[in-house]
Amino acid sequence: MAGIAGKEFGSVKTIVCVDNRMGLCFNGRRVSRDRMVSEDILEMTRGNVLWMAPEADKLFKEVFKAKEEVCREIGTGKKIQDAGRLEDEKMWKVDRNFLEKAEEEDFCFVEGENLAGYEGKITEIVLYKWNRDYPADVFFEVDLSKWRLEERKDFSGYSHEKITKEIYNRQGLL
Repeated sequence: MAGIAGKEFGSVKTIVCVDNRMGLCFNGRRVSRDRMVSEDILEMTRGNVLWMAPEADKLFKEVFKAKEEVCREIGTGKKIQDAGRLEDEKMWKVDRNFLEKAEEEDFCFVEGENLAGYEGKITEIVLYKWNRDYPADVFFEVDLSKWRLEERKDFSGYSHEKITKEIYNRQGLL
């Protein structure tokens, strides 16, 4: 088991959204977003803890709001049960120091945080690629040559024609 800031754990999974040049942020803001990615993240992390910085919280609240509106439109008058209830079953935790607080098997949604001090603790990286070039001044700097691509899937987003999801595991760990 490895430790960060006095906390012992062995495996954290990170989720990162990047453009074609591995750009994450520009002038302190995410380079892009897509609600289909947020939905996929919530589905992938169901039953686990998903950590994020306060700025990312809005992305996932918007997904719940959209699902509730769809239910009302189709006449059910209730929330979609599979999505959980925002008030009672929030599937994510928000904290400025989420990378330190994440425990074994937790997921961390990373937008602009520097992973340099955490790379040895990460066992899985989930990359969502926008397949576009955006202006960026913060980049994802983990060397993926040390990681094994386990899965690649393309899907249509809400505002992006094609999004690629790639899942990497650290070579030699499996």
